[in-house]
Amino acid sequence: MGIVKPQPPNRSRRPGPNPLPLHLAMARSQYASAQAAFAQMTQHRGATTLGRHWADRYGHLPKAAVSRALKDYCEQRLSRFLNGVEQYQSDSFSRPASQPAIVCTFGGTRVLSHGGVGQTILLVPSLINPSWILDLLPARSFAAFLVERGFHVCSIDWGQPGLAEGRFGLEEYCLARLVPAIAALSRERGPIHLIGYCLGGNIALAAALEAQRKVEAGVATFTAIAAPWDFSAMGDAARRLVAQTYHDIKPVLARTGVMPASALQALFAQLDPTQIERKFVRFGDLNPKDPEDRAAMDHFIAIEDWSNSGPDLAQAVVEETFIGFYGANTPAKGRWQVAGTPVDPSRLHCPAMILAAGDDRIVPKASTLALARQLPAPHVISPNAGHVGMMVGSKAQSQCWTPVADWLVHQSGRI
Repeated sequence: MGIVKPQPPNRSRRPGPNPLPLHLAMARSQYASAQAAFAQMTQHRGATTLGRHWADRYGHLPKAAVSRALKDYCEQRLSRFLNGVEQYQSDSFSRPASQPAIVCTFGGTRVLSHGGVGQTILLVPSLINPSWILDLLPARSFAAFLVERGFHVCSIDWGQPGLAEGRFGLEEYCLARLVPAIAALSRERGPIHLIGYCLGGNIALAAALEAQRKVEAGVATFTAIAAPWDFSAMGDAARRLVAQTYHDIKPVLARTGVMPASALQALFAQLDPTQIERKFVRFGDLNPKDPEDRAAMDHFIAIEDWSNSGPDLAQAVVEETFIGFYGANTPAKGRWQVAGTPVDPSRLHCPAMILAAGDDRIVPKASTLALARQLPAPHVISPNAGHVGMMVGSKAQSQCWTPVADWLVHQSGRI
């Protein structure tokens, strides 16, 4: 397998957070709803947290005076939000690219090497966001940490859907991209440790089951981090929103064959309508001249750049995940198939580890634990973190990286 150095990305003024008009509209709507809720002095369903807070705390004071104060507060908060967005868009920080070497390619998918010696780990990210969340910054790199712990670390970069991938579903990504990557690495370096993050955990599981049927494609261990399995745990509101999004985007899918990344980002924004406003208000309050604030700003920008850089999704992937996973809960019900066979976790032969984050709002803990219950005797831990925080947050190393590395070191001694 040859080694080729990729070109560094080209950085210009940031357009995000994407889709910006939606985030601006939701922020303004939140402030307007807060004022309306306070004016009605009610706990009606449309009341925002902000409106209820003011009604509970200041409802005993003269309503007109408090109403003016709330209006001023909302205007000031909008200004802080817009300041945060402007500060993010115009900041000169650019994530220092580690530029991992390209080991091999399969269509538009690249296998990247992060270096190291010892047994090989292959990191499998979700299809939804870029792979570099696993190698975000020098001090926040899961890949670099595993290298330091004595492993040779590679990762999958799915890339944008090309002519071939435009017709791919999860099965094709598994069989035509991930399984050949596992086979190529294992032929050269022996059985590998497979780690999947988010939807990458689902694809990695299917690939591990397929690989264990092939002598030339050995998987030593399987680890799933925040892999969504039981979609009933997502909640009825989220599942209805996903169904509505699919209905709205269906004409675009039929015409272009892909779901634009901006449409997916709009869906995530609606799952937590106040999150972007809260994040950018806090970001706008940071002082770039303060060393601690500057470090926090760099970390924030790196994560936002990552979340705003997702690829488009092929039509078949959208239909399989939106209709099959969210709508029919096919993984948990044993109806998700790859190569004509149900993806059955109970048939996995190798040791397995599951990480289900306790504060994950994207993939609830219960969803991932359902996968653990179907695996034969997995090692399970529950980091006290969110979906992204468990990979790159301040507690990621202690609560996620170290337990995974320790378990892999232990398993490595058995190979």
